[in-house]
Parts: sequence; structure tokens; C-alpha cells
Amino acid sequence: MEYEWGNGGRVTFHCLIKSWEDTKKEKEFNMKKTLQISFAIVVVDQFIKFLARMFLMGQEIVVIPKFFSLLYTLNPGAAWSLFSGNRIFLILITFLFLGFLYFFFLKDQHLKIVEKVGIGFLIGGILGNLVDRIFFGYVIDYLSFTFFNYSFPIFNFADTCIVGSIFFLIFVSVSEVIPWKLK
Repeated sequence: MEYEWGNGGRVTFHCLIKSWEDTKKEKEFNMKKTLQISFAIVVVDQFIKFLARMFLMGQEIVVIPKFFSLLYTLNPGAAWSLFSGNRIFLILITFLFLGFLYFFFLKDQHLKIVEKVGIGFLIGGILGNLVDRIFFGYVIDYLSFTFFNYSFPIFNFADTCIVGSIFFLIFVSVSEVIPWKLK
């Protein structure tokens, strides 16, 4: 079957189907790669938290005095212990946010490799903390930093992936809009 476009160009029905199939495969590949990255982040996060439960419970290991230590902490809330004690609410919000990420950033999108990596890290970090929240009722944190006598809230690898990926995705988005010139 052949169709003629208004500008005189011709396209076959077979060509349209082939193009649609290629696009569908590319989207599935995007989703698969992003989820593989996410799964790897969850595995690493859960392994580190397992080690923290085994070796840090009840003690603090000072790595760099007055700057960085490893300190096992249970966080029943979100960042900075916001919404502490609202486990079900936090789980529901997490699932809603994951759905938002899927529908607006993954579904039917053509992603560049850097976007796949960024979104993979973001989803992996979110899922890493979600696993803790579902199975333990709290998130395990262990990275403690002090800056100029200010003790930053204790966090974990998953939190680092979440925050880092957000900054990374913002940088990627901005770098596409602003032409960078190195001199």
C-alpha cells in the first residue's frame, strides 16, 4: 500500500509500520537500560546498608576528625526526618512519584544515554530507600558530615544517588539550552 504526501513524496505503509516497530523497540531498550541501572543502584545500596547493620550498629567510626564519620542511624521520615512516623504516607508518595517519573520521563520517550543514567540513578536511589521503608519501617542512614560546626543530617548512598542525579539531570538539561564554549 502506498500513500502520496501533499509535497509529492511517497511513503509505503510497510515503511510506516517498520518505523513504528523501531521506535517501540528503542523505547523498550530505554526502559530496560534505565531499570538495569536502577537495579544495580538498589543492590549496591542494600549491600552497604547490610554492612552498616552488621558493623556500625551502636558505634561511630570517625574517618576524618571533625568532618566525616560513619554513624548508624534509623530515619523514620524523609529527608531531614520530615514526616517522621508517617510510613504509609511516605510509601504512597514514593509510588506516586515513581509513577510520575514513568509517565513523564520514561514512557514514550527517546532518551540519550546521559538521561538514562541520570534517571536510572534517581529511580535506584528512590527504590533503595523504599525497600528500607517497606521492610523495616525506617531508612538506614550512616554518612555523617560536619561543616564549620554544623552537623549535616545523616544520609546514605541512596540519598546521594537521588540528589546527585537531580543535579546531573538539571545540568544535562541546561547544557542543551546554553551553548557552552570552551576557550
